[in-house]
Amino acid sequence: MLHSRFESIGESCHDSFTLAVNAAEDCLSRSRYNPAELDVIISTSITRSKHATRMYMEPSFASSIGAHLGAKKAITFDISSAGAGMLTGVYVLDRLIQSGAARNGMVVSRGETTPIAENTVREITEKYEVQFAARLVGDSGCAIVLEGGVIPFLPPI
Repeated sequence: MLHSRFESIGESCHDSFTLAVNAAEDCLSRSRYNPAELDVIISTSITRSKHATRMYMEPSFASSIGAHLGAKKAITFDISSAGAGMLTGVYVLDRLIQSGAARNGMVVSRGETTPIAENTVREITEKYEVQFAARLVGDSGCAIVLEGGVIPFLPPI
C-alpha cells in the first residue's frame, strides 16, 4: 500500500525544511498512519535549508522532520543522491520492510532551487545558454508512506 503527496509551493515557502514538513504532514493526513506509528523516516535531497537560507548538515533532516511531526519511535536517516534521491529512498525503505526490519515508513524529499534559477537568470547572456535548464525547475516537496504487503510476483532480492 502506498500513500503519496506531491506539493509545489510558491513564494510562501522560504526553505527546504518547510517544503518537506508540509509534504509530510499532507501525506500523513491522507494515509491511515499518524506520526507515532511510523517505523522509519528517510529524508532525501541535497538541499537542507532551515530558517530561510541557513544550510544544515546535522542533525539529519529526517530526525528534524520526525521531531517536528512527533514520530518519536521512528528510525531516521538521510540519503543524498541528488535527482535519484526519492527513488533511492523508496527502494531502501522497501528493502527494510521486505526484510522485516520495519513495518512501514515515510520517504520525504524536497528541492529548493529558486536561488539557482534566480542566479541563472542573472547570468544568461545568450539565447541558447547552457544554464537554461536550471530555469525549468522549481521548489517542491514530496512524501510517500509505504507499508508491507504481499506481492507474489516479485521475489525478494
